[in-house]
Amino acid sequence: MLIEEGESLYKTGDLIGARRFFESLLSQDPQNPEIHNNLGVVLAELGEVELACHHFREAISLCPGHKDARLNYLMVLRAKTDPAKFLRARGRGPMGEASHRPEEFVHQEKNGLENLLKPMARLVQRLREDPLGFVSSEEGLIGELIRLWGNPIWGAGPEYLQACVLHLCKCQGPVLECGSGLTTIVAGALAQDKRLEYFALEHDSRWAKKVAAFCGSLGIESIKVLEAPLQRYERGFFWYEAPFEEMPDRFSLIICDGPPGSVPGGRYGLVPVMRGKLRKGCVILLDDAHREGEQRIARMWEKELPATLEQKGSERPYFELIVEAGRLQ
Repeated sequence: MLIEEGESLYKTGDLIGARRFFESLLSQDPQNPEIHNNLGVVLAELGEVELACHHFREAISLCPGHKDARLNYLMVLRAKTDPAKFLRARGRGPMGEASHRPEEFVHQEKNGLENLLKPMARLVQRLREDPLGFVSSEEGLIGELIRLWGNPIWGAGPEYLQACVLHLCKCQGPVLECGSGLTTIVAGALAQDKRLEYFALEHDSRWAKKVAAFCGSLGIESIKVLEAPLQRYERGFFWYEAPFEEMPDRFSLIICDGPPGSVPGGRYGLVPVMRGKLRKGCVILLDDAHREGEQRIARMWEKELPATLEQKGSERPYFELIVEAGRLQ
């Protein structure tokens, strides 16, 4: 079962992998109380208490008799912001036998990155030498990048990555990425070569460190991967705690593949929070156009900005929005 794959990641101490796995799974099955509960457990151990409580409450709402979710909710409230205390107190539940071994996990991550670095460096160098040739190559170079990076569930697809490359080639101003991963490497390398400011917001601090370290190993050093915790805004959605003091006045390109769809509001917060920093003509690339949540968000953005909206791609479609003048002036 898919849930068991996430539990296996948790049991080996891979909290980053478990979190992203359950977030992806929940976006496909948002009414599943077991996934809400498991994601809540992972978030609690990462110290993200408010989001953990949200998922425990969702599990209880969907299944009032869910004893594990009720117990986990009570324990996380008692432990408050101490993830270690929550872990010590937790004695049962679907992932109750797991143990978090951060030292072992860090060692595994280090070895994995070292094995990945050489082939990734070769491909990234080819990308930088000829971006347009890279994305149109009959050798399937984009597919090889995706395979090496190894995030088939939550990573960007070939068509979305191709769009990111094509728009970076035309971009003349600062770039903002919501989320981080392979897109950060691909788009960040091109942004550095064009001397464009590049900012990536990432709510998972461990993942942010991993991506930033890997970019640094590839010589992509001018971009900024910013740890931006998710916070609740007045209108009820969660979005990144935007570090406005570190950002430029206006962005020309937005690569939007976060926050996860399992977060209340999903990716919607980009426009209400960042509208004032989107210049006229700014392009927003919103991934996962096949999902109902992203379809709804894209239509809302189209009206609120306003912007022109077009769905592109076929195997795994994405949205392209181009910001009009409207209320931005």
